[in-house]
Amino acid sequence: FKGNLSTYTIVRHDICCEYCFKYEIEDLFEISGIEKVESNFNESYYQKSYSEQEPILISIQYNPNLISIDEIKQIELNLKHIEK
Repeated sequence: FKGNLSTYTIVRHDICCEYCFKYEIEDLFEISGIEKVESNFNESYYQKSYSEQEPILISIQYNPNLISIDEIKQIELNLKHIEK
């Protein structure tokens, strides 16, 4: 996509497991209009105690001509099950 993308960031405070997280990221890429997804998640997340874990940020870049901010917010609600 060569046009302007909008960005929406989802903040997660607790991820159940690495596999669920990766599947959810893959699901995001299958949604028409989502062009790029990035995250600060890394394997050391689970090596820290719960109190030391930093929030996971999921940055979604999407084409606002194909998907609205309201639809992105609904997608976020549907992703809630990746939290513990």
